[in-house]
Amino acid sequence: MMKFCLNKMPKGLVSIFFSIFLCSVSLFATESDEAVKLFVKGSIADKIAVVRNSTGRESIVLSERGIDFSIENAYILKNDRDLSALAVASVLALSKDSSFSEEESVRFCNKLISVFKSFDDDNVRIAALDRIVVFSDGVGHDAVVSLINSFVKDAVGTVDKVSPVIASAVTSLGKIGDAESFSIIYGAWSSNKWEQYRNELSLAVIDLSQKYPDAAKKTVLSSSVEEISEYFDLIEKKDTIPENFKAEIAENVLLKTINNKENLQNASSGEDVAKRDTFVQLQLKSLAVIADNRWSKASKLVGQYFVLAKKMYADKILNDNEFIAVITNTAKIASQDSAQCLSDCLADFNRSLENSVAPVKSVVLAVISALGGLGDKTAFDNLLYVTYLEYPEEVVSEARDALAKLKW
Repeated sequence: MMKFCLNKMPKGLVSIFFSIFLCSVSLFATESDEAVKLFVKGSIADKIAVVRNSTGRESIVLSERGIDFSIENAYILKNDRDLSALAVASVLALSKDSSFSEEESVRFCNKLISVFKSFDDDNVRIAALDRIVVFSDGVGHDAVVSLINSFVKDAVGTVDKVSPVIASAVTSLGKIGDAESFSIIYGAWSSNKWEQYRNELSLAVIDLSQKYPDAAKKTVLSSSVEEISEYFDLIEKKDTIPENFKAEIAENVLLKTINNKENLQNASSGEDVAKRDTFVQLQLKSLAVIADNRWSKASKLVGQYFVLAKKMYADKILNDNEFIAVITNTAKIASQDSAQCLSDCLADFNRSLENSVAPVKSVVLAVISALGGLGDKTAFDNLLYVTYLEYPEEVVSEARDALAKLKW
């Protein structure tokens, strides 16, 4: 394109164009060389000023010199504040808006790792973490994540005194972390390790859960009910999380609670009311998320839970309203399993009434209404039998309406 334009230009203009171009290149080179000379000759304070006043590509050149100087002298000057200030200025001179080649990205990524390792100063480490995320998309990604994972993991095990570097590291892992990062962050979050940085930990847990759903599901299946309840609240209340991901986590939560025999026994015995309530509410909330998202993959699991919930209702662990919620949400998963479970439940109510034990009217109505909504002819016999029993007229009328809705 440039060749074409130059060919069309008069020779005099071409000469002027090249003169201006060469002058600008020369001027940039002169300014850059002069700034480098000032940097080399100056004190640490002078070096900071030169780096801070640089712009464009010149700032990248001087930034690298400042970083190299800081790393080289960190061991000698230890925690010298002037050297730390130079390191911070040099790192921040790497503008997030600058364009870097792959080779530059890898080089700077490695240098930033060295800065983080070489300094104990909080400001230096936070600056390095802030910029390291920018360069971590390239070849140096694994090294960066490994470094931050190790730092946070060690901090979880040894650091009781809070540090803003921890918050910055946690935030960085939320953006660029891996499956191991999720395990580390979740461990810190669930143990309430750093209450001051609860928000940073929560956001990182949410971000990493979505990036590594297998790790999240594995954690759910291996955690206590109390931990799962808190984690599920965190996921379920976040508007930005896709609904299908919430449903998938809810399925694993429900599976965990159904298979947890110890908690089932505790719920049945009622020895620990708080734990029982946590257990029951966790099941109800996970079922509601599955139902609201019509998560048909969990239809068999929902059927299993309904059988369990029916027993819990009979044992007075679930109250009328809670069991009605189970009935309604089970029906939202329109499947053969749901229809069969609800029809069997109605059969149980019919037998109870035959034995002069009248079931709660609102609960019976909920079952009949759910069966009518599903329209599965599996319920025909049990719905028809309702009309021959001594149910209140409202119940009999609801059964007739449900029968009319069955699909043949």
